[in-house]
Amino acid sequence: MNLKEPWFIGSLYAGMSVAKADINESNEAIKYYNKAIELDPGRADYYLEAAKLYDGKGMLENDTRSLKLAIENYEKFINIRDEFIRQIMKDRNLDAGQISAPGMEYARKRIKSIREDLFFRGELEK
Repeated sequence: MNLKEPWFIGSLYAGMSVAKADINESNEAIKYYNKAIELDPGRADYYLEAAKLYDGKGMLENDTRSLKLAIENYEKFINIRDEFIRQIMKDRNLDAGQISAPGMEYARKRIKSIREDLFFRGELEK
């Protein structure tokens, strides 16, 4: 393993993000996940975890910008996972009911809920 590979360095940033989130330093945790995403943009779970951090920050601070960034990251997570799931279904000749997709339902529910919240605030573009 080459320790200078972007995906490896990205995993270190993701680890630092988890540590920062564990001590309630969400702004730092978000910065680290964004760096991890920059280094390894195909890693779906980084988007999910960043989305959760933005989501929490947006709800706690009533911050519209963070909520919109949460939606954006949830959507990126879903897009990456959907592509992966479709490929597995094709490769293994499976249908959707035979595939487990952790996080997908959660992300979809949160997007819906955040959009409803932003709509009622009058802060959601059409």
